Amino acid sequence: MLPVKLGEVIEIAADVLKIGRNVAFAEAEFRRKSDGKLAAKGRHTVAILPKQPNQEGEKIEIKNLQDLGAIC
Repeated sequence: MLPVKLGEVIEIAADVLKIGRNVAFAEAEFRRKSDGKLAAKGRHTVAILPKQPNQEGEKIEIKNLQDLGAIC
């Protein structure tokens, strides 16, 4: 993996590898736009939670990380 200078443009490609009933997996590659060489690579694992009640007792469905703000 290579360094990226401050202000240098990078391209990010991300893929969802698998979405199961309880867990989802994704990975991303960060490449320098100038030469396409790999600067960083990462993986992300997310637990998929069942519907959670909000403060009023209503159940809400968590579809993405922004939905977590509704219960945090």
